[in-house]
Amino acid sequence: MLILRDGKIAQSGAPRKILDRPANVDVARLLGVFNLIESELRSLDPGRNTSRLQVVSLSSKVRISRRFKGDRVTICVRPIN
Repeated sequence: MLILRDGKIAQSGAPRKILDRPANVDVARLLGVFNLIESELRSLDPGRNTSRLQVVSLSSKVRISRRFKGDRVTICVRPIN
């Protein structure tokens, strides 16, 4: 599967891989199957491979990414069917 944006390849790979892990916010928007939520990385725990995100007044633990504390990130949440 190829995802094109402005005539350039934004992401390529198996459909399941692209749906499970969009390369960036633009790809997620093009797929149209995610709710995109702005958040901030509040802490990292590399030993447990997790990060803590702050979303408005909610806090959640997620798998770690290669980011830094205080970075702004976007969470992609797929609706439950």
